[in-house]
Amino acid sequence: MDIFLDLSTMHGRTWELEPIKLPFVRDFRFLKEKEWGPLIPSDLDKMGMTDQCKLISRILIDNLEGILDVQVIPSNRCPLVRFRYTNCDVKCDLSVNNKLALQNTKLLYLYSVLNSRVRLLVYAIRYWGKAKGVSGNQKASTKLSNYALTLMVLNYLQNLDPPVLPTIEKLSQLHGTAARTKIEGWDCTFAMDWQIIPQSNNTQTAAELLSGFFSYWSAFNFMDNVLVTKSATEMPFTQFFEKDNMQDGRLRSFKASAMNMQDPFVLNHNITQNVNEKTRDKIVRELRIAAIKTSVWGNEGFSMTTPSGGGDLIHLLNNEVPDIILQEDQEKQEQIMEKGRMPAREAGEYEFEIELKPTQMSSKLLKQLQKGENYRVEWCKKICEFIIRILKEVLMLTVEELPEATEEIRQKMKEEMAKKAAADKRNNEIKERRRLRRIEKRKELEEKIKKEEEELNQKMTESEGAASGEPMEEGGAKDEGEAGTSGKEAEKAGEKRPRPVSIFDIKVEQPKKFKGMRKYELNLDDMIEDSDDGEEIIEYKPDEPELRYKRECEAEVNLQHYMRAWCMTWARRKKAKNYLVNEEGRTEENIPMEKLISSAIWQNDRAPLAHPVVGFYCYMESVMEGNDTKVRVEMDCKEGSRDFNTFFQFSKMYLYRMIEKYFK
Repeated sequence: MDIFLDLSTMHGRTWELEPIKLPFVRDFRFLKEKEWGPLIPSDLDKMGMTDQCKLISRILIDNLEGILDVQVIPSNRCPLVRFRYTNCDVKCDLSVNNKLALQNTKLLYLYSVLNSRVRLLVYAIRYWGKAKGVSGNQKASTKLSNYALTLMVLNYLQNLDPPVLPTIEKLSQLHGTAARTKIEGWDCTFAMDWQIIPQSNNTQTAAELLSGFFSYWSAFNFMDNVLVTKSATEMPFTQFFEKDNMQDGRLRSFKASAMNMQDPFVLNHNITQNVNEKTRDKIVRELRIAAIKTSVWGNEGFSMTTPSGGGDLIHLLNNEVPDIILQEDQEKQEQIMEKGRMPAREAGEYEFEIELKPTQMSSKLLKQLQKGENYRVEWCKKICEFIIRILKEVLMLTVEELPEATEEIRQKMKEEMAKKAAADKRNNEIKERRRLRRIEKRKELEEKIKKEEEELNQKMTESEGAASGEPMEEGGAKDEGEAGTSGKEAEKAGEKRPRPVSIFDIKVEQPKKFKGMRKYELNLDDMIEDSDDGEEIIEYKPDEPELRYKRECEAEVNLQHYMRAWCMTWARRKKAKNYLVNEEGRTEENIPMEKLISSAIWQNDRAPLAHPVVGFYCYMESVMEGNDTKVRVEMDCKEGSRDFNTFFQFSKMYLYRMIEKYFK
């Protein structure tokens, strides 16, 4: 049960209440000195909504019997008091001054009254979303909220021909200009009298509408469009942030994400801003699966009994995946494997990727990207330019663009790569032959060790038998004296002579300092000599020019440079920053400050040095796979291999941080 407590109605009333003891309020800034109530409206006006919810939760705990699991759910928009009332086993969400939620509830109730199919369809799709794990009101979740999924149902019904429901914009027009409803500055007006709203001429069954819902949304492009729920339309992502659509300055605070759905009343709120790329792809995939399963339903809708058992509804909710989806998944994976690496390139450890995240894109950046035909390509270009700027201007590297290779050079490089491939093939064959020889030698050694162990055990058995069954010599008896005589007497009496005590029979406790130490185990691989039989592995190094040329690349955005660092501007940056802050009072956080830190290190090291600290090839290329857009950065060390690993690890994290803070 959702409970709305409207504290704004306290204003203008006359209060005649007896003094009452307040709960603990010393952690509230404006109530530290108060111990007794009642509180007046001016007290509440000084408190934020989260503090109001905390105070209400304490009052409930002190005064309401049968209440359990009370917790305050903080939120910038609408904090909640969540609790369970055991007398009737109801979970409750209590909000304060949340008139917008009340208006949303009235809207959903109106739509359910206008057409009986709406409620049935919403319940069915919510149940499907919960069963598939793509929706649900869970704390800190990336799933669709139930409200967002409900708006998707309404949006679909409003876009049918003929429509099942009128749009919210149409309902607002039917209300007229008089007595408009304004909440927190937003126009939340719509006609609530269902008798003045035209009835729908749509005659589709609920089953047909359910099947159509999955078909409609499985074809929707969530990546490049914003869903405007008020008018039930879609708007291109870049167009949404254009100047003509941003006349209301509050819209500039709209937070873009992997899925973008505008609230019908609070127009700067993205209902799906919590949904990330992974969840979005899962939602689209489940919609596709459901669309394929429901496409086989006949004109009469679904059947509750099928030859396979369970009925069409059970088939919709089970985890079976159609063959066409499995085939698409396999093809997508193969495309990723094929396009992920260029043909003439090996995967190296010195590379990283920067992913396009709409949440990190400001309205200013979006406007700049709109100038190009494809904003994803434009974003890749901007990111590459920004990376070069940081490496060149901030870390003070010399940057030289690689030239285009001539036809002669390309032919020579192909020949060199062919020679290298032949050498690698020969080396692999030698390694395989060596591996097989080692296996044979290991088997021979194991058989030899086994045979030696059997011979040793046989000798020990024979020696023990001789010691227990054979009579001792006279010389031995004389040497042993009485012990020898008693042994012969025991034999005459028919008794078995006892085995002499060995030092191995004495049980001595292992010293503590040796406890836990691993026993030595014989490793056969260490005993096998790796004979190459005259075959030698040769690492072939292609005959490269002093400066490489651009390699072949099919990416739409492709930048290739050779860079050198003549000073370790990535070292001691924190120390240099502390000096600038303490000695010169420079406290700003921006790119000029980062340049100043590098300049201080440069002057301290008396750069440039005689030889570059590191020199490397830098390759940047765009990777677009489905709805994902990335820029892949690869660095290939040519000079200063000793310091290159440190430089790469620093530059990788440094570029991530610079892009997050200053790429606007």
